Amino acid sequence: MTVDQVRRLLAQGEGIQLEFKEAQQALPTNFFETVCAFLNRDGGTILLGVEDDGAVCGILASAVSTLKTNIANLSNNPEKLDPPCVLFPSHVQLDGKEVLCVQVLADSQLHRTRGVVYDRSEDGDFTVTDPARLAALYQRKRLFYTESTVYPHVRLQDLRADLFPKVRQLLASRNPGHPWLTLDNHQLLIKAGLYQRDQQQQEGYTLAAVLLLGTDEVITQVVPHFRVDALLRRHDVQRYDDRLDIRTNLIDAYEQLMDFVGKHLPDPFYLEGTTRISLRDKIFREVVANILVHREYTNARPTTFIIYADQVVAENANVPHHGGALLLDTFAPYPKNPTLARFFLQLGRAEELGSGVLNVTHYLPQYVRGALPRFLDGPVFQTILPLTVSQVGEEAATLLLQMLNLPVDVTTKTSLAALAQRPALRAAYPSASALLYQVGLGWVRDGTRLNLDKMAPEASLPTFEHWQGLGAEEKGTRLLPMRLLQLLRVLMLCLQPQPLAAVLQVLAVSNRTKFRTSYIDPLLQRQLLTLTLPEIPSSPNQRYQTTEQGQLLLTGG
Repeated sequence: MTVDQVRRLLAQGEGIQLEFKEAQQALPTNFFETVCAFLNRDGGTILLGVEDDGAVCGILASAVSTLKTNIANLSNNPEKLDPPCVLFPSHVQLDGKEVLCVQVLADSQLHRTRGVVYDRSEDGDFTVTDPARLAALYQRKRLFYTESTVYPHVRLQDLRADLFPKVRQLLASRNPGHPWLTLDNHQLLIKAGLYQRDQQQQEGYTLAAVLLLGTDEVITQVVPHFRVDALLRRHDVQRYDDRLDIRTNLIDAYEQLMDFVGKHLPDPFYLEGTTRISLRDKIFREVVANILVHREYTNARPTTFIIYADQVVAENANVPHHGGALLLDTFAPYPKNPTLARFFLQLGRAEELGSGVLNVTHYLPQYVRGALPRFLDGPVFQTILPLTVSQVGEEAATLLLQMLNLPVDVTTKTSLAALAQRPALRAAYPSASALLYQVGLGWVRDGTRLNLDKMAPEASLPTFEHWQGLGAEEKGTRLLPMRLLQLLRVLMLCLQPQPLAAVLQVLAVSNRTKFRTSYIDPLLQRQLLTLTLPEIPSSPNQRYQTTEQGQLLLTGG
């Protein structure tokens, strides 16, 4: 977890998925009560070294390593957490103070600590003793987390023995002291949550175990519809140029899909600092892990991974949790299959929950200049990664600035003209005027969705024919609410880093404090705007810059 992510969590304050705890040199006595509650509800993050009001008190530097070891060992101890759920905290330094970050995934099993079940609400952790409430918790997990379905007829010999050495090798490469390394195969599966007893007291290996380690024959018997269809459609878009039909365990499926990516997509030279990294691997390991780990496996729809000439589209069956497009500032990561997700995390084939969206969004614009991914949450989860981009262009940039009643200076116009725009949007509205009208309507919709402003009644919006006949400045004021108009102006002006004083001067605003509260802070909170010096918020050299998400908003998504 990064410093910026921790700062955003601190700004949110405690809630149903976030808990602050003081821990100068030892774990709080109620630490595992919160872990248990998160596992039984929707998951969450615990920040150690933080007071209830969000003030960072810190952990003694000498105690950080011990606390991390204790959390990993105790979370793997059934006397402390039953069934075990091994946790590996990360730590960051804020203003010279150490903070431990413990991310807890929601789980498909019901957990106890010291024999007691805990659940979570906005008010914190609470015990669950009533049989009816316990049954409701079991039922909720059984219906949503189908990966935990027990198959009593599946035996250890139905799992591929040759995969266990590979699993141990991957575990050791990530963590040489991993507590699973000393266990035999069956005990490892128990600790990983892949062998369970369900509410009907049936014991056995779960659907997750079969998917991860089962022989192809057993996978076909348990999930006959399971298939991943990888296609290359650069030239023959009706059929395919190349195809890979995958019907095997998820460990091998991951490697086969990554080989398919390596075969058909370039890997440009890229330095992160002084270290060369593979942008292709950074992006597509997240996409591949996502379509394998977060698929709804009771749905017969095959998972597809299609490489076109201009984009990559990955689709998997899904139980929607958010609905619609995922935005970095509003989405809360939620694992469909937490046991699978946790297993991939231990193998180093996935990272912290939610990091996939963040990493793809961060690295894709480096891989394809100006490209931004789209994540659509519905019955079918879609990941769309552009491989080519169109640019706004100088004509449209000039008109956009005029519509927002901003000066058409060379720097801002050049920055705006170079921004990427979805080829499909430009193809659908080839004339600059029609394109601008659609972008404006998109601003109104996005402003409402992001809670930046209220959407005007549809009947009050001008038709394209009427709007087209308005003057340049009127086009903005007739289409957009005034608050949204001002927010968009800030984003336009900050395409290149700007001090707040320069923004205020252009917009002829005198009340610095009110402007910051009304416009700058909401944009920062929604990650549409960022600080160039986030570690020193009050620095005289501080600048504000529009983020990639802000750019996406400006260009119409």
